[in-house]
Amino acid sequence: MSSFTVENTGVVCFASGTRILTTEGERLIETLRVGDRIITRDNGVQTLRWIGKRDLSKTDLARNPKLHPIHLSPKLTGGDLPLIVSPQHGVVFNVDGEETLVRAIHLARLQGGAARVMHGCRKVSYFHIMFEDHQIVFANGAPSESFFPGHFALAALESDVRSEIYELFPDLQHHAAEQSYGMQARSFARFSHLPDHLNALRGRSRHRSVPGAAIAAHAHRPNAVTQRQAAS
Repeated sequence: MSSFTVENTGVVCFASGTRILTTEGERLIETLRVGDRIITRDNGVQTLRWIGKRDLSKTDLARNPKLHPIHLSPKLTGGDLPLIVSPQHGVVFNVDGEETLVRAIHLARLQGGAARVMHGCRKVSYFHIMFEDHQIVFANGAPSESFFPGHFALAALESDVRSEIYELFPDLQHHAAEQSYGMQARSFARFSHLPDHLNALRGRSRHRSVPGAAIAAHAHRPNAVTQRQAAS
């Protein structure tokens, strides 16, 4: 299954091996199916409506290095394991007392090494998950965004995959996502507006007080789940 064009860098995805909090405990994202019930930050249990996937090879990543995954330390995200996501993926942080989404690539530009581009990655499988509305889910214990079908996100998808989404949400063909799908669960912080304490992070976690992050950290984990991420 292929979901986005390798030439486009606007994808918002989790890497395989990411554990998503569900009503059955944490499950590897690659085992999720449409109809599964996911625990969200804001709206309780929500039903998964769509899943997209793209496998990127060493050649793909060499052709477009902006698709290299970002490795986020759990001491940065407040989660219980490192989180590996695509560069444009949004993770929830408490910025000036307000929950805000921060793009992974912006975190990787900060000092301290708590977030880094995985330049040595040889291959990665990316997954997007989509609900009836934009949601904040718990990924490896960290509150992170689901797929939002904005203009650039839809443009990043291959035409047949875009058609799948249009079948589920037909109004997206004619109206902006904010009108036909709903608003984003959080606003995005601009890189220039990120607080100084994020830039000073060196394994510390002064902002880990994002409400709800601890819920996933104490969730039941299936015995078969390993802690090794599949991006290599």
